[in-house]
Amino acid sequence: MYIAMSLDGFIARPEGDIEWLASVARTGEDYGYRRFFDSVDTIVIGKKTYEDGAGVIQQFIAAGLVRRATLSIIPILLGEGIRLFGNAGRDVPLCLVRSLSFESGLVQLEYELEPALHAPLDAGALTFEPLTKDHLPLLLQWFNAPHAQRWYGRGGTLAIIEAEYFPSEGPRPTEAHLVRYAGRPIGLVEWCRFGDFLTERVFHEPRLAARQYHEAPVGSRFATRARASAKSRTICTRSASRLSKRRSSRSRAQRCRRTRTP
Repeated sequence: MYIAMSLDGFIARPEGDIEWLASVARTGEDYGYRRFFDSVDTIVIGKKTYEDGAGVIQQFIAAGLVRRATLSIIPILLGEGIRLFGNAGRDVPLCLVRSLSFESGLVQLEYELEPALHAPLDAGALTFEPLTKDHLPLLLQWFNAPHAQRWYGRGGTLAIIEAEYFPSEGPRPTEAHLVRYAGRPIGLVEWCRFGDFLTERVFHEPRLAARQYHEAPVGSRFATRARASAKSRTICTRSASRLSKRRSSRSRAQRCRRTRTP
């Protein structure tokens, strides 16, 4: 995130005017904007975003999707206007990465947002505990969160959660573990035997066979079987094509004989 704002926190006047940014314009000085833009691989933009970026920035911050923010503070007090920051619904801790001052009076601050949230995980702080019925209310809360419900909308009640995710025994055993990081629950891990759910694959068998053929070690028995399987499918396809052509030729010959019969 890279943006300019007044000292009192506005990015534009009430009607959207930003002419006051020109007060710090200097020939040959872009305040690091080109360096920032060259690091961008995705741009989120729309009509309202183009005219006023505060709304989308506030939504991204609330969702925890902003890791770094470069704020260029313009030496001016607007008194009113469009504010950059809104209510994120929680405190958002910041860590100052660097600060720069320029001859124009502009001060640039670069922050890392919620550094603890984005810090690399310490593998030693991860623990896994077998899922129990005491964990089900937590799973119910997780699976009914708006962002999760869109993809995992099968967890409307505790009974459904238990039937869907609780460990099971028998011919198709499954295991489930609650994952904790430094004692805080952060996720669910499930285990099952892949071969127990072959009929529930969502991919097409020929595509699977082709993928396995390319991934199998050369000379292995599996690669030989896959190659033979692919070859047999090719032969069958060609045979079917030839049979179709023969039937078509035979049908045309019969039609000719019928038309020539007195």
